[in-house]
Amino acid sequence: MRCEVVGEVLRVTPPNGPPFNLDFGKVETGASFRGALLSRTAELVGPSGSWGSEETVRFALTALRSFFRGLDVKASGDLTGLIYRKRLLSWSPSVRRKRHMALRAILANVAGVSPDTIRAIESLSTSRNRTGPGIALTDGQVESLRETCFDTVRDALARVRRGWAVVEALRRGEIDEAHPDFTYAQFLDEVSSTGDIARRFPSDPTKRIVPISVARRLYPTGNPRARTMFPLWADLYPTTSEIAAALLGLIITCGWNLSVATSLTTDEISRVDARDGSEPVHLRVRLHKPRRGPESDWTETYSDNGPRSKARLLQTVLGLTEGVRQTMSDTGRETNALLVSLAKGFMGLGEPPFMVLGDAGPRTVMNYLSKWRDEHPELDFATPRALRSFFTTRVHPQGHSLSTNLDYNLKDPTVRKAIQPVVASALEGHYKDIQARVLAAASATLGDLPERHRNALDEVNSGARDTVVAACLDHNHHPDTNEPCRASFLTCFTCKNAVVLKRHLPRITALHDHLEHLRTVVQPGVWSDRFAMHHSRVGSLLQPDRHFSAADIGTARHSITDLDRERAARLMNRIWDA
Repeated sequence: MRCEVVGEVLRVTPPNGPPFNLDFGKVETGASFRGALLSRTAELVGPSGSWGSEETVRFALTALRSFFRGLDVKASGDLTGLIYRKRLLSWSPSVRRKRHMALRAILANVAGVSPDTIRAIESLSTSRNRTGPGIALTDGQVESLRETCFDTVRDALARVRRGWAVVEALRRGEIDEAHPDFTYAQFLDEVSSTGDIARRFPSDPTKRIVPISVARRLYPTGNPRARTMFPLWADLYPTTSEIAAALLGLIITCGWNLSVATSLTTDEISRVDARDGSEPVHLRVRLHKPRRGPESDWTETYSDNGPRSKARLLQTVLGLTEGVRQTMSDTGRETNALLVSLAKGFMGLGEPPFMVLGDAGPRTVMNYLSKWRDEHPELDFATPRALRSFFTTRVHPQGHSLSTNLDYNLKDPTVRKAIQPVVASALEGHYKDIQARVLAAASATLGDLPERHRNALDEVNSGARDTVVAACLDHNHHPDTNEPCRASFLTCFTCKNAVVLKRHLPRITALHDHLEHLRTVVQPGVWSDRFAMHHSRVGSLLQPDRHFSAADIGTARHSITDLDRERAARLMNRIWDA
């Protein structure tokens, strides 16, 4: 590509296609640094550079603007590796890697950037985006996305309706040879009927021939002969960028999966209202998701109850894509797909293919959506999975299948935070059912014991039923096996037959001291595998004011006897194991 620097604008002329300008004036740095960034970009874009597409160059400029926005880096020497890293990590993973690659190509080769900063930039590694629903979107982000998608689709519909109105006016005879748009209307009519323009340059059959009057109609300013005839198609049909906006709008508004939205056909959308103005428009949509098996087909009914409603969006998309289906049908490629558009990359040169989004394949569709996010960096969070996660967790959080809960709800940070108290409460309730009864008293009462074991109250309080660190309500019937207990006394703390009283605290403290000493002499792996769990259980009983007061725990420590230490050692040496 040829480049020319004009002030703070980089004028680029591709070998095929119209020239375009890149305005570096909005890169928030000092004038000298901004000029250096422009010069380096020109090197990358020029004939000997490695950047060969308009898309790459525009993305790099967007990355520069985003990077320096509000950063207060005026000169190249002000940039540090720490500043670069912090700004990079402030972006979502969906754009971080790609922006880093573009910025690294520019910043690491700009005069004045210190060698330490260059090393930091070049050594920084960013992984490919593997973001699922681990990022929780905010209501503000989603509303901003919805606004952009709805506005994009609405504006595109207004444009194509104007184009088709010209075609219809010509066919009705309302535009004649005396009309200033007569020739333009003829060419629009030809495109609408055949999908193409027949007249070509003999020397280059990929280039269409249109009169200068039509070219000026398409490009009122500048040199129209240096431009492509793409607007003739764009005046009648949506672009892939606009269909990407429609797709994302359907996902976040209707809550559909990507596959459900891309496979939808016009035959599956029908009006079910009275159509007499007595009620809003009602659309019944038949949906299909093969992986649901017997429940793979279902219907939903949407009402047009406002400009952001599901029915309104569907009607807008239907109107936007109607012209594509009509021209495809006229040219022998009949389709009933909802999401159809001009194919990506068609700029009025070569064949003018139309694209059926559902036939493009998942990888291609994801690529189109990625390109759309590149054009809207402020909406870089808008991946289908993130939007589906928002819908299932925030818009419609009830009634999901197990797989949906596992895939979206239980991975969403907002949901995980919200359910923590519920999970904690359930675990606490279950834990109480399987752990020993801990009583901060010298003796138990009838109300402290299960009804079937209240006849053991006197023996519990007298010590006749003591093990080593607790009293046992029924040694002959283990709660899990209903047989005589053969478990180690170390597991008494997890048995609902056990009762821990204040008098057991000295021995429990001695056992904790023994475990603390053991941790200093055994290998870490052995400790983790065999003793850490017991240490945690014993330690939980000695946390002040959890079960016993700090004063009781302190008194117990001072009351430890040699016999307590001996029994703790015998317990750990498994002398009493059955």
